[in-house]
Amino acid sequence: MKRVLLVILVVILITSAALAQAVGEKKDANSNAAKPKPAMSKKELERKLTANEKSLWEAFKNKKPEVFNRTLTTDGFQIDAMGVTAKADIGTAIGGCDIKDYSLSDFKLTTIGANAALLTYKSVAHGACGGQAIPESVYASTVWVNRGGKWQALFHQESVAAK
Repeated sequence: MKRVLLVILVVILITSAALAQAVGEKKDANSNAAKPKPAMSKKELERKLTANEKSLWEAFKNKKPEVFNRTLTTDGFQIDAMGVTAKADIGTAIGGCDIKDYSLSDFKLTTIGANAALLTYKSVAHGACGGQAIPESVYASTVWVNRGGKWQALFHQESVAAK
């Protein structure tokens, strides 16, 4: 009788161990399926943020503040020859601008971390804001941050290019 109980106990222990291992493997397999997609490559991120930047310039030219409202972070701002402008004032500011044309070139992306990147480039534009001609050629930089899975502009800065 003791032998039968001992055999049953050993079978139960072996079965329990095998079952626990199988459940653990299934759990690991399921957790692999739930892992997030790998981050974009630097080249893909540069293409995405360059496209985002171009869409902001189009919105600037076409006086569409709603594009700025959805693309900038709530705490976003810019610094240019006119001074510091908070997100809340950018829509009003672009309404007073008349941009005839622009071109963007020399894009370069520098990643700051998994959720932040600096995009630099050169812009040449013709137009006026508030009746004053805008600087024709500037070097620009935008800090982009990934918040909640969406890349948004946090900070934009322009420096007038030397002639």
